[in-house]
Amino acid sequence: MPFHDSMVNFQEINKDSLDILFFGSSHSFSTFNPEIIDKSLGTFSFNLGSADQRMNVTNFLQKEVLKKAKPKLMVLEIFLGSLTHPESNKSKGFQLNVFDNTNHSINKLQILNKIYNFDELPSVLSPLIRNHSKWDEVFN
Repeated sequence: MPFHDSMVNFQEINKDSLDILFFGSSHSFSTFNPEIIDKSLGTFSFNLGSADQRMNVTNFLQKEVLKKAKPKLMVLEIFLGSLTHPESNKSKGFQLNVFDNTNHSINKLQILNKIYNFDELPSVLSPLIRNHSKWDEVFN
């Protein structure tokens, strides 16, 4: 499930009954299946893992989510690659899954400033600007 769909679904769930919340990279969303876990344990769980999610982005996401939910258990998937800042454009692009689907805040701006160069921020903050190469397709 794409991260956007996960966040839309997260907004719709009853957060008061949330037992387990999973965070991390694609390893998390590929490994922890809430349906199987809930059926086996009688719990209500949710997975907010996303492709190439780095620890600094996961930390930001956890803070944002904990403003709305208080799960009994949080599972954090970590691997060596998740401990570094994203350096390649591809890896930086994957982090946008989280940023595009969370509200604006000072915390968000601070983490964006650590990951992206100043000249990248306009496209990071605006999917419309970021996808300018597709404007002809969209507006025709």
